[in-house]
Amino acid sequence: MGFNYDGKYIEKHEALINSAFELQNKNHAVSLLLGEMPQPFFLPWKVLTVKILENDPYRDYFDLPERQYRMGGFQDVLSYLTDKCDLTNK
Repeated sequence: MGFNYDGKYIEKHEALINSAFELQNKNHAVSLLLGEMPQPFFLPWKVLTVKILENDPYRDYFDLPERQYRMGGFQDVLSYLTDKCDLTNK
């Protein structure tokens, strides 16, 4: 997968398909599993573009191999969840 942060910083990550399921509206959703949280997720980016790379053997399973996500507020949620995990693991 290619991760593009505001068109300024690009990374490649390998991800496994954790699960796939059909939604009530007959669309499908996929849960991806990354080996570790990408460090740029902790920075204040405005838009994250995720792209299934052309050479990925599962690319044909995605109707839109490239999607954009607004990241406003994401760092606050991520920080909260990270803190909760740290407290749980103590």
